[in-house]
Amino acid sequence: MNSERNERSARRRLQRSSGRAFWLRTVSVAVFDALAILAASTLAANGAWSLVALVAFALVLVNWAYLSPRTSASRWLTPGLVLMAFFVVYPVLYTSYVSVTNWQTGNILTKEQAIEQLGRRSLTTSASGESGPMAVYRDPTTDELALVVVGETVQPFAGVLRSDGDVATVNEAFPVDSSFDITEPPELVGSFELLTRLSLTAEAGRLEEGVIDLPGGSVAEVETLTSFRLVTGGPRYLYDDASDTLTDTQLGLTCVSGEGTFYCDQVPEVEVAGLALSAKDSAISCTSGSCDNVPLFAIDSSAPGWRQVIGPDNYVDLFQNERIGQPFLRVLVWNVAFASGSVLLTFALGLALAILVENESMRGRNVYRSIYIIPY
Repeated sequence: MNSERNERSARRRLQRSSGRAFWLRTVSVAVFDALAILAASTLAANGAWSLVALVAFALVLVNWAYLSPRTSASRWLTPGLVLMAFFVVYPVLYTSYVSVTNWQTGNILTKEQAIEQLGRRSLTTSASGESGPMAVYRDPTTDELALVVVGETVQPFAGVLRSDGDVATVNEAFPVDSSFDITEPPELVGSFELLTRLSLTAEAGRLEEGVIDLPGGSVAEVETLTSFRLVTGGPRYLYDDASDTLTDTQLGLTCVSGEGTFYCDQVPEVEVAGLALSAKDSAISCTSGSCDNVPLFAIDSSAPGWRQVIGPDNYVDLFQNERIGQPFLRVLVWNVAFASGSVLLTFALGLALAILVENESMRGRNVYRSIYIIPY
């Protein structure tokens, strides 16, 4: 008797370790592992380390539950646990984290990303106001555009077109023959070919947004399809990592790092947005036409801020700031009432249906039971 039982047990162990179900389970786990590793590498590249940890947890749990012979009972619970971790536990923890930060419109990026974007802002002012003729060339291999400009103070000069907003890039000049005649430009300048008037029209969009770099730090921007205007250019914002300050070269201000943005002192009041001055919670102070403690977005509305942990400030505002507390209380009461009503109504209706189909004299009980359980 015992020998038969042992033999059946051995056959079952053999099937679990080499049967069709074993290979199907192994292949399925391998596919899951591959997708999880791919997802984790993508998330890691984007700096989403909390999600990487969650994917790693799911990876270990699935392999442990489905590949170990001692955990066969947990295989039924594992999918639910993994889904609960992703769609219940993680959103709750993430929402709790967001609640202690200043995350909002304007404060979405990290500080490094915000500083990088500010560094790309260009400052362009008129220099001498000089204008002059130009010829446009294109490299057929790289599709780059080059401008050859000639003016009263500008000798024949050629430069590769770059985006006006790309202040971090400076394109060096390439030689132009001193006998260059702008009225009858040659067909070739280096590897660049002269564009016809029809071709110029097709490149109008690129020309309007581009500039070329001239000696001495000046740039020439396109005025028309055949003329340029001399301007000076450079980055508007310069960040100093050592002092953690930002200099606004347009207004001549040095702004210090603060909560989610930079704050500037001695800002002319005419430069400060009226909405920021009139805000109830504004910390801006103005005297004699000059304002202190001005956030950068009140000077430049498109300036990005960054997210950071601010502790319980948001919760304090719920009780101290009526503009936040009153709407929040109305939303909270409605959510509690809706959730309570939904649960009670669903429970009452479900209980009534359960009592109804339990009645043995009711015809078609099995059909009704099937109808109820299928959606679940």
